Amino acid sequence: MHTQGITLHTLQGDANPTGGLILAGLVACVSRADSVRRDCTIRCRSCSSCRAMKYAAVAFLAISACSEPPNETMNFIVHQPPSEGLDVIFEYPLPVSEAGLRAEHKRLLTDWTIRFLNKDESAVANQLKDDWVKLNQPVVRRFTNYLATLRPSCLSFCGDRAWLTVSGSPRAHKLMLRPPRELSEDEQRFLASFDAPGLDTFASHFYDLFEWGSPYESGIVMDLAPLSDQHLPRIGSWRGSICLYYVSNGDLLLLNREGRVAQWRHDAGWGDEARNRGDLPIVVRFDSFAEFVDNYIGYLNGTAPFIDDLPSHE
Repeated sequence: MHTQGITLHTLQGDANPTGGLILAGLVACVSRADSVRRDCTIRCRSCSSCRAMKYAAVAFLAISACSEPPNETMNFIVHQPPSEGLDVIFEYPLPVSEAGLRAEHKRLLTDWTIRFLNKDESAVANQLKDDWVKLNQPVVRRFTNYLATLRPSCLSFCGDRAWLTVSGSPRAHKLMLRPPRELSEDEQRFLASFDAPGLDTFASHFYDLFEWGSPYESGIVMDLAPLSDQHLPRIGSWRGSICLYYVSNGDLLLLNREGRVAQWRHDAGWGDEARNRGDLPIVVRFDSFAEFVDNYIGYLNGTAPFIDDLPSHE
């Protein structure tokens, strides 16, 4: 389900203490003018009442020039979640400043997202390219080369997570990029046990990478917890694999230690009818992690099928 958005334009900011001083000063000057104006019967330029009014205007302009400007208008789009009880999605089109963010979203800024503030799409795109040039594994380079063809469009927030969203994919429309995460030594050792070159970089740079600009859609999740029967029923020899990709219909793509990628079908895994028919929930789709990535790039750019459109490799 693709969520619908409503653009909201609001002006929201803290009370400006300087504004209070301006108002107090103006009131004092005008009060002084009123006190002497009663003695004035003509509007001349030299009488005390006219001088007091002039001083009031000058004081107001002087204090105003020293005041802070009001907070700028917030411009964001709200996407409703697919069901009640879930967090809504906020999108702030680029360029956006910190002052243009809601208070709860300012708290979610990291060093990575702060770099994109006050920059237009072109500047953000160049920043991403500078980041990705350091990622040298061939499979990662192919993926970042594709991402570089997309257009940075907005900062997105949902619950306690923040993304930079890039637009232009023919199939997925928008892809959400999370700030890079640091992997622990245990996580690095665990990932090294998989025959999947480049997996560690995907786990640190391209996790929670959802499609259609929504964390409720399909996407690469890179869940690093090894799966067991307690997590998924009937996974058999795929115990110890990790969840690589979430499909919005409830299916999952799993990666095992040999580097193969299989689709776990939720209807066969959980459904009694499918179980009674003997349907297997596991269907191998790709023989290597690199094959998965290359096919995913083809799917995103509209040149290759994906998952259900592919034949089983078994």
